[in-house]
Amino acid sequence: MIVRSSVPSPFGRKVKMVAKYLGVYNALTIETADTNNPDDTLRQQNPLGKIPVLILDDGRKYYDLARHLRISRFQSRWPHPAPDRK
Repeated sequence: MIVRSSVPSPFGRKVKMVAKYLGVYNALTIETADTNNPDDTLRQQNPLGKIPVLILDDGRKYYDLARHLRISRFQSRWPHPAPDRK
């Protein structure tokens, strides 16, 4: 899976934090997106040009839905939380 985001995006950080919590962060490819660049492929992945965009391995893209959808998408694929890291 690919997450398109930018470093200052709080929503992108939220997706990455949940992926870490669920223990699937290493399964993600993080790609930087530039919302100010009209040539960035972000606009092909999300016509609204917003981040983050979650791109599944089968090519489906999730964007501008309820923000928790990205979280529930992770949980439906990996329903068990990561073990405690003490």
